[in-house]
Amino acid sequence: MSYEYSFDSRGAGSRWFRKSTYEFLQKGLVRLRDLLDEWNRREVQPPYSDEAADLTRMIEWGAQRLVGMTAEHRDVWVNDISIGSLRYLKAGAVLQVLEAEEELRRDIGTLPAGVIAARRRTIVEMKELTEVGIFADLEPADCLWEVAPSAPVRTPAPRPEGQTRWDLFICHATEDKEPFVRELVERLQAEQVGVWYDTFVLRLGDSLRRSIERGLSSSRYGVVVLSPRFFAKEWPQRELDGMAALEVSGRKVILPIWHDSPILADRVAIRSDSGVEAVVREILAALREPEL
Repeated sequence: MSYEYSFDSRGAGSRWFRKSTYEFLQKGLVRLRDLLDEWNRREVQPPYSDEAADLTRMIEWGAQRLVGMTAEHRDVWVNDISIGSLRYLKAGAVLQVLEAEEELRRDIGTLPAGVIAARRRTIVEMKELTEVGIFADLEPADCLWEVAPSAPVRTPAPRPEGQTRWDLFICHATEDKEPFVRELVERLQAEQVGVWYDTFVLRLGDSLRRSIERGLSSSRYGVVVLSPRFFAKEWPQRELDGMAALEVSGRKVILPIWHDSPILADRVAIRSDSGVEAVVREILAALREPEL
């Protein structure tokens, strides 16, 4: 799916943010705006001018609120913040997590064990800030994936001429994106598997059946990551059972993965606790089967 600018102006109510939390979020906004502006300066037609303008307004607003606040217990009050603004705030926060993880992966062979442990603790704390309160069920602004390191491929790479389907789509609860689903997708992409997954994140109120049928219309197989977070959503069990048994011309096209779900261990499926590499091998074996 191609990237397009969008901004959800619906109100999400008024919110308090701790000063230290908002400083972290403000830093992320600045970093996100700077990365987008790098492309704006390079291109004849700036591709992210609307996003940069939105972010600049938010940064200026936040700077005015933060200036002069010295006591750590002071809070930042945002009156009737929009969903679009919250998605930008989450995007800036997630961007900082991704960059910190990328830096740690790059430097890990040269760092003392104590430094590695300290950086990992910091990353965990940053991740907690990206999922607290209103952010828990909110996706970051789409522009994040245009500039983030190790970003999932939101705009799938062009397929060979005449080939209209992807190899896989991956359907999952948003809470399972980190670290399992993202790592799985990166490994599959490294094996040259055409994976389309970010469009199929399941959110509150989504129809499981419609989401999977939509994914299958453009993919050979559907991978469904089943976990306690998945089952905590609002989809009925009978709908899941119907999808897991879906077949096309007698060939199963749903590949379920049990993730953190020991109570489901008796069901025939791939198990995430066998390791990402083992899961990838199982999926590759399915992809090697001839289509009927």
